[in-house]
This record gives sequence, C-alpha cells and structure tokens, in this order.
Amino acid sequence: MTSRQLLSSSRVSQRCCMALTLLCTCLFPTLRSWGQEEEPAAKAPAGGAAAAGPKYLELTVDDVVRRKGNSTIPGILRGSANYPLESNRKVFSDYYSKYVFARMTSVKNLSTVAKLRDEFFEDFGKCAKSPEITAHLNKLTTAVMFAIVNGPRLAVAQGKEKIVVRVGTQIRGLDGQPVNIPPGTEYKPMDKDFHPAAKYNAILILGRLNSEAARAGKPAKPYSDVRLPLIQKIAEPSDVPIYLRVAALIGIARHIKDGPAAGVELDAGTQALTAAAMLKIIAEQPTLGQEAGYLWLQKQAVDILGAMQFLGNNGSVVEQLTAVIADPKRPLDLKFTVCDALGQFKLPAPPKNGTKQLVDQLAMLAVDACREEIYMAGSPGQRVSPGRIVARVNSVMTGIYGSDGEGGGVGATDAALNGYVQRLHRKLAEVKKGFSTGQNSETKLKTALKTGADTIETFISSADTADPADADAELLDEPNAKASPKGPPAGKTNN
Repeated sequence: MTSRQLLSSSRVSQRCCMALTLLCTCLFPTLRSWGQEEEPAAKAPAGGAAAAGPKYLELTVDDVVRRKGNSTIPGILRGSANYPLESNRKVFSDYYSKYVFARMTSVKNLSTVAKLRDEFFEDFGKCAKSPEITAHLNKLTTAVMFAIVNGPRLAVAQGKEKIVVRVGTQIRGLDGQPVNIPPGTEYKPMDKDFHPAAKYNAILILGRLNSEAARAGKPAKPYSDVRLPLIQKIAEPSDVPIYLRVAALIGIARHIKDGPAAGVELDAGTQALTAAAMLKIIAEQPTLGQEAGYLWLQKQAVDILGAMQFLGNNGSVVEQLTAVIADPKRPLDLKFTVCDALGQFKLPAPPKNGTKQLVDQLAMLAVDACREEIYMAGSPGQRVSPGRIVARVNSVMTGIYGSDGEGGGVGATDAALNGYVQRLHRKLAEVKKGFSTGQNSETKLKTALKTGADTIETFISSADTADPADADAELLDEPNAKASPKGPPAGKTNN
C-alpha cells in the first residue's frame, strides 16, 4: 500500500473512532485526599428518583498551576536562560500533568479534544531545539497518557479507600498529588473509568510523540520508547477494546512509515515482534457485533506489514497474508488491502503454492468485486460505484505487478509466466476502462460489470500460458516490441 493510501486509511479510522467523543456529556467530581468520599448526590424531592452520579472519572484541572505556568512555560520551552528547566521542573511538570493533560479528560472538553491535542503539539514544537526539554516532556507525557489509558484503581488500606492512578513509578490521586501508600494496600478494579474518547486521545498522543523535530528535508523522528508498549500492551491483546487498538495501530503505522526516513531502522528482532503481533491481529475471529471494528483493525495491521516489507522466516509473513486471499470467509475489503500490501514486497522466490495459483486468486478478486457490485446495486436506493470498482481492480493489479512502479508484486516471481501475467494486465485494464469513460447509465455500468467479470474468469479458466514473447507483442500491439520482464509493460502503470 502506498503512503497516501496508508494515511487515508488512518484518517478514516481516526474520524470513525473519534465520533465517540460526541456520545456522552457526563461530569465527574474529583477526590482530593485519602479516604474522602464522593460528594453525595443531591436528594430528590419526596417521591422522586435519586439524582444519578457521574458516569466517568476525570483528572482535576488545577487553575493555580495554569496561572503559574502561563508566566514560565513559554520561557522554559524556548530554552531561555531566565527559565532553566532544572529549577522549574516542578512548575513544568505540574502545568502539563495537572492542567494541559487533565483538561483532556474532562467530558465537557471532549468535543474539542482534537484542538487541545494540537495545541499541546504546538508547545512540543517550541522545545525542539532542546533535547533535554524534549526528553523530559516525552517521559512526562508517556507516563500520564498510559495512566489515562490504563485507568484508575481503588486503593484500599486501613479501612479507607481512595481512587488512584499509576503515573510512571508514582501512585497519584486524581488531583495529581502523590499518594503515600501504606503497607498492605490492596488495589481493586473500578466500575468507573475515564471516558473512552479521553483514552483514545491519549493513545493518539503517544503515537505522535517525537524524539527529534522535523528538519529541512527530514521528517520528525518518532519517539521509539512508546512503540513496543503500544504493540504489546494495547494493539496486540485481544481483550483491549477495539477503538483503543485502532488508535494504537495509527501510531504504530506512523513509526513504521516515517521511521526509516528519519533514520530509525528497526532491528530484525523488533521487525519480527511487530510482524508477529500484526499477524496475530489478522488471524483473530471478530467478536459478534464488532465485525466492522475488527475489519478496520485488521486492515491497519495488513497496511503495517506492507509498509514494513518484512518477509519473515522463509516468507512466512507473505504465506499468511496469501492465506487471507484464499479464505472464502474473509471480507473482500480485507483481501484488497492484502493485495496492496503484497505489491510492496520484493519476493525472492515464487510463493509456496506457485505463482500462477496466487496470480489467479488475486485476479478472481476482480471478478468477485464486479459481481458484488451488481448484487449491491440491486438493493433499493443503491447504485453502481465506478470509483469503488476502479480502486479494487487497482488493488488487484498492485498485488500482481507491484506498487507505484517500484517493482514487487507476486507476478514477478516466475519469469516463465511473464506472458501470462502481461496478458492478464491487459484484461484487467480493459475492465477498468469500462468505468472510466464517464458513462453514468446504470444499465451500461451493470453490463460492464458482467462483461468484466466474465472476461477475467474466462481468461483464468483457459489456463493459457503461451509463449511470453507472443504475449508481449500482443499486449503492446506492436509486432516487434519487447515488454519489461517484470511488472506491466514499459510505460504503462496500474492507474
């Protein structure tokens, strides 16, 4: 999959999941000292129902630290000699943990949490010239964001209870103050938690952290300390809510895509661990009622594998991806994402079951796409989508012929099949052409769908692997022309 497609997928996932922020408008009263109980709900009039308590927890927003920070934080961020970090460390840490980050957990702020997140990263950009300040803010942000994601616990000791969160190595109350934990303290899970959108936002922030800012011609360097925790603690475990796992994969995808250009190369062990986690996600069986969420998750995992271009031992990654293509129970949308990923791999040898079998399986996806489109257009109020068909056929062609003219694709793994895959390229291009002429007659579009499906299926069924030289000449319509030995004919693309 191209970087543009990867970014588009991530943006759609983000918009989808952030819709959660508009679903709830509950407020939460904070606790400030050990053993203090929540304020009792106001009594209802006689004969009426008791007022409902707050549904979600929030960190206390401390306006005092905001006022202190407003006069010192700008100087600290720009590295002013008048505001050294060392002598202002507490003011700096309190400003972000008790004000900036606390605001992001407030339910009343969740409709504007994306704006708050962007404002935070604007601050982050101001400290780019100071590695010391950048490192300190990264560690502080990581600790608080994981505290929000992991949620609160009820600490029980000496007959008293207090809601606490673990921020790095510290136990703190919701007001951000460290809590002295007596020996024998027991921690219990709670029914209440931070709002789902606050947790989602926290993971997005973790994925956007940088250890170095962008410079001329060089992208920002992703903060690598969060990569493995995002994979192992959030994205991979199947008991973590889907929306959090999707958010984690957005950040992981950024690390994989932007890291190499910023000078971050993953070692073989990290690549193997990441690939194993993505394959585990792809192999999961969707929970009933969460099929759409799992589809997003698994498509993101496939995107990441394609961007990594990590083959695994003896091509094990590609083998498991191609198993998705062959599985009749897998959604078509996931299979087309696999096609885009396969187009990015530079395969050193034919796939396990042979090049032709896999090429034919990919081509049959174009047939399935045409027939599914006909079926969907038969429902009341539905019409054929030419754009969807073209995009899906493009994915098939990417899987066979490679991505963006950079080589790759399964069709290049067996030179003996060069003529066959070249002629197949022509057939697929003809199918696309039927939806690129601007015709809008529903009858003509349905006819083009049927013709396209029949054309590809007939070609595959013929099993014609004639002389590649004849195929090349036929494809180029030039008797003496020579086609490129790999990929589509010279001068032709999948677009």
